[in-house]
Amino acid sequence: MPNIRISFQQKDYHSDYLVESLACSRVGNLIREAGLGSPVFVVTNPLVRSLHGASVMKSLEESGCLFHTAEVPDGEQFKTLEWAGRLYDQMISAGLERRATVLALGGGVICDLAGFAAATYLRGVRHVLVPTTLLAQIDASIGGKVGVDHREGKNLIGAFHQPVMTICDPDVLSTLDERQWACGMAEVIKTALIEDLGTFEILEAGGPLTATSGTLLDVIMRTASVKASIVSEDPHEKGKRAFLNLGHTLGHAIETATGYSVYLHGEAVSIGLVGACLLAEEMGWQKPEFTGRVRNLLALHRLPVSCGDIDADKVKRALGTDKKREKGLRFVLLRGIGRPELTSDVTMDMIDRVIDRLR
Repeated sequence: MPNIRISFQQKDYHSDYLVESLACSRVGNLIREAGLGSPVFVVTNPLVRSLHGASVMKSLEESGCLFHTAEVPDGEQFKTLEWAGRLYDQMISAGLERRATVLALGGGVICDLAGFAAATYLRGVRHVLVPTTLLAQIDASIGGKVGVDHREGKNLIGAFHQPVMTICDPDVLSTLDERQWACGMAEVIKTALIEDLGTFEILEAGGPLTATSGTLLDVIMRTASVKASIVSEDPHEKGKRAFLNLGHTLGHAIETATGYSVYLHGEAVSIGLVGACLLAEEMGWQKPEFTGRVRNLLALHRLPVSCGDIDADKVKRALGTDKKREKGLRFVLLRGIGRPELTSDVTMDMIDRVIDRLR
C-alpha cells in the first residue's frame, strides 16, 4: 500500500495528513521528524489501547520521546467538560508546558476531546491525531473542529484548533466492528453527495465497501481530499464548509434526543441524510427517486434509514439548540449530487412531516 501525504496550508496553520501502512509503529519517528516537542501526552480509551497502544508506545520509546498516558472510557457520553477537566488535572500533574504535544489515539470522541483539551490547556498546545476508526480518519481528524457535548446539544462547546499532523494507519481498520465501520461509511456517502459523484458511483457499482476492498484506499483519499480542500478554503466555517453539515443538523438532534445512547454518530448522520433528502422533497428540490437512491446506498452499508418511535418533540427541542443556528435554523439540502445548498426556509411543519416519515 503506497504512502500518501496531503498538506493543507492557510495563513494561520499548516497541517499534514498522512496515510501510511503500519504507521502506528512509526508515530514516534514521525513526531520527531515534524519537530514536535516532548513530552507527549497520549489520550486514548481502554479498547483502543488494548488493540494499538503497544505499537504506538513502543514507537515513542524507541524514538526517545518521553510520554504520559491518559485513558477516557469508550463512548460519546464521556465527551464532556467533566472529562476534559480530568485531562487537565493529569496534564498539570505531569507538568506539561507549552512545548508539549497532545496525541489523540482513538476514534472521533478521543480526537474531539483530546483536541479540545489541547486547544484550551495553557491557551493552546500542539496536538497530533492518530485516528483509529474510518469515521475519524476521514472526518473528525480533518479540519480542526474540537469540542465536547452538553446535555442540551452535541458539540455546543468547542473551538477550532488544527492538528499539526494526522497519522492514518489503514491497517487498524481491520479491527473495527460492523457498527463502527458502517459509521465511517455514512461520512463517506455524505461527502460523496456533497462534492464527489465519482465516489458515489463507485459505491453504487460495487458491493458494500469493506476493510479488504481493493477500492478502499482510493475512497479514503478521495473523501479526505474533498474535506481537506473545503476546510482549506473555509477553515472557520464562514461559507462553503457549512456544506459538510449535510445530514448533521437532524442527525445531531436525534443523538441529543436519545441521550447519545441509542445511535452512534454515523448512524444518526445516516438517518439525518435520509431526512435531508425528504426535506429536499418538501422544498420541491428533489423527487422520491433520489431519496430512494440515497436510502438504498446507506442500507447497503448496514446503516439505519429510519428512527422508529423517536420522540418528535425532543428532536425539535434539540434542533432549537443546534450550534449552527444563525437567524433561524439552517439546513444543508441537495438539489443533486454535488449541488448542496444552505437554506433557512425549512418550516416546522416540514420537519414534523419528515420526522413522521422517518419513524
